[in-house]
Amino acid sequence: MSYHHLTISERESILLLLHNNEDVTQIAKAINRSKSCISRELSRNTGRHGYHAYEAQNSYTIRRQACKQQPKVMKPENHKHIVSGLEQYWSPEQIVNHHCLGLCTATIYRALTSGLLPTVLREKLRQQGKPRKAAGEERRGTIPDCISIDDRPVEAADRNRVGDWEGDTVAGKWRTGCFMTLVDRKTRFLVAKKLDDHRAETLKESICTGLKGLPCNTLTVDNGKEFAAHKAITAELKAQVYFAHPHSPWERPTNENTNGLLRQFFPKYKNFLMVTQEHLNQAIHLLNNRPRKCLNWKTPFQVLTEEVLHLI
Repeated sequence: MSYHHLTISERESILLLLHNNEDVTQIAKAINRSKSCISRELSRNTGRHGYHAYEAQNSYTIRRQACKQQPKVMKPENHKHIVSGLEQYWSPEQIVNHHCLGLCTATIYRALTSGLLPTVLREKLRQQGKPRKAAGEERRGTIPDCISIDDRPVEAADRNRVGDWEGDTVAGKWRTGCFMTLVDRKTRFLVAKKLDDHRAETLKESICTGLKGLPCNTLTVDNGKEFAAHKAITAELKAQVYFAHPHSPWERPTNENTNGLLRQFFPKYKNFLMVTQEHLNQAIHLLNNRPRKCLNWKTPFQVLTEEVLHLI
């Protein structure tokens, strides 16, 4: 049987089992992995504050990137000719064909733009190449005064308390509306509202209404502009809003996973104009009353109820 790398869901299960004082053998049996796999995972990813699922996933992603094949322009036999040619004001086409490098000229232009090659060499090009938008570059401005997930309390990461929420939006077909989704990190309890637009004020109202009467210590969201009213959310809920790093969905794993479950009822490209809050409430009820392995086969509603009663 072929080997598969640990998933974020499995890492969350490991974290939960560790908090239940399970040993390596018990954890391996619970998630159907070998003991050596669990031992390697813990030795690689246990830091000063213990083991954290999203940090382990982030470290794994970085290691995977480092394992990728070296870009052709950085191979010694190519890099020497490319740098030397550019310093003599040769064009990428002249360099590639004179030295028979077997590269596309666009590869050299991309390497200069991305920083693989010293960008100062780009000034020596007569043709600067086609202007390109950097991958993932945001052109709509940034959210002011946002607080990074790096500053989020350890208690929020450990899932030891109720009231640490992750938030996002789930979009329907173009311009047909979206859902606001909030998931408690410990209980996996879902709160969701149907929205007609992505405006920050609309989202702020739905979040504050949705969490009214529920424990709320922190809220972790992505960098979407719909969360621009985070200060107003913090003021009303008396709970700090934290922002995950750009393009890092593994830093909000509970919300991402729950949104995936919600997609079973509302697939991508579905016309949300045909969906009412009542339809959404039916799906929420099913998910909040579905037994979860990570909750020892209790339902999110059961666990939340127990936690809230404990706080009274």
